[in-house]
Amino acid sequence: MKNRILQAVQDGCDAVIGGNTAKGCANNLGCPAITIQTGEKAIRSALDEAVRVVKILRRERERSEMFTTISNCSKDGIMYVDNGNIVRVANPASMQILDGGKNHILGVTLARISRDMHKHVEETRAEGREISNHLCRHRDSTLSANYFPVMIRDSVTGVVITFQDVTRIQQVETHIRQKLSEKGLSARYRFSDIIHKSRALDHLIELARRYAAVSSNVLIEGETGTGKELLAQSIHNASSRSAGPFVAINCAAIPENLLESEMFGYEEGAFTGTTRGGKIGLFELAHNGTLFLDEVSGLPFNFQGKLLRVLQEREVRRVGANKVKSVDVRIIAASNFNLHRMVREGEFRKDLFYRLDVLKLFVPPLCERLEDIEILFLHFIAYYNERLKTEITKIDSGALDLLISHRFEGNVRELKNIAERVSILCMGSRTVSAADIRTALYDNNARESAPPSGKTVTLRGLRGKDERDFILNALQRCGNNQTRAARELGIDRTTLWRKLRRYGIEKNEKNEKTPAL
Repeated sequence: MKNRILQAVQDGCDAVIGGNTAKGCANNLGCPAITIQTGEKAIRSALDEAVRVVKILRRERERSEMFTTISNCSKDGIMYVDNGNIVRVANPASMQILDGGKNHILGVTLARISRDMHKHVEETRAEGREISNHLCRHRDSTLSANYFPVMIRDSVTGVVITFQDVTRIQQVETHIRQKLSEKGLSARYRFSDIIHKSRALDHLIELARRYAAVSSNVLIEGETGTGKELLAQSIHNASSRSAGPFVAINCAAIPENLLESEMFGYEEGAFTGTTRGGKIGLFELAHNGTLFLDEVSGLPFNFQGKLLRVLQEREVRRVGANKVKSVDVRIIAASNFNLHRMVREGEFRKDLFYRLDVLKLFVPPLCERLEDIEILFLHFIAYYNERLKTEITKIDSGALDLLISHRFEGNVRELKNIAERVSILCMGSRTVSAADIRTALYDNNARESAPPSGKTVTLRGLRGKDERDFILNALQRCGNNQTRAARELGIDRTTLWRKLRRYGIEKNEKNEKTPAL
């Protein structure tokens, strides 16, 4: 005991409380001492209580450090304002946003820092409820702030404020959209990927490069298979939006009742079968990038008005939502029909046409740039050499003459199909002969599917009643089989279905005795 008390005195002990022995030792050392009379149970109880208090203090200290760390790690500004409107707590982010990283806001009245925040704190204290997403100006910044009352026994003892710089919110939103765009929403092709020799494409690419330097809407017209999407992706990659997403949609392939939710997105519960949390629309996905509307002529007339409003206002409203979202999207539209003619015939909205037709590009068909056929064919042969492990290195002049004299209704896409067919026919051979090309162009299946007249059936250039009659005749020849009729007409089945609806063939079939569809 003497040694213990001596050590305690040396450590700065002010007084000793204990029994007679402890008091005597303390007095010998010149330390004040008080005698207590107690039993072992009381001492153990006191020690247990002391241990409990220490544990509680340690736990509270850990909690305090944890909350301090969380607050300091937050990118949002966090402040606590007491009932005297004095800022008592402020994390580093709030100091950075409000005071440039200095500590001048602690202990300062909120009104001196921000009158807008002071006003909303008074409202929160008076109403005793949370106030969310209020915008306020601070110097050259716009902040989005939330106010939470601190309640103790139904009384407000202070207000916690969390806030963000709106510019940072927009940056985070852009980053999230870019992450979403990594799911395949990107453009792969550039102008250097357009294989050609013709002057017509030289001029087209030069014009497209100029259009890529601005953000105006572009309308690309051309026959099917000419490479309109290839050109659209090249424009995107050569533009200032190249780091943003490239989102493509085939307007003719999506049923009308799904177009609005696909384009604009929807909120959870907007209709039966919605995804939990809702779904982001293509316009939002394309924010700060390009939205490619392929086959824009296939948009239902009723939906065209909704699309026009989005293009005018640059805002979208999700299905089932009560607020709009701003979007910054460049539109590139493509059509294999003459939209101006469709406007004259009342099949396409004039106001939407002129909204899309700011800059126009026309991709010439393959028959108008014959010098491109050979270089494209050899390019595709080299491509299939690698994929099919063939070794074709040469094409006979006679075979090339057959290719050049062929009218490619499907343009470059058809030429690529022929190259694949030839590569399979020529397995084991290094040279493509005229016989190989003739087999690839005029096989038995092609003869069987040809119309009785021996002429190629095509809808190119036909509109209105002529197109309707042409479709009816094709259906009659094919025994009302829509798949065969679509193949004969050179269009896909979805396009045929859309045209049947446009001309009301399904509705009037009983009265006009048209084929059952």
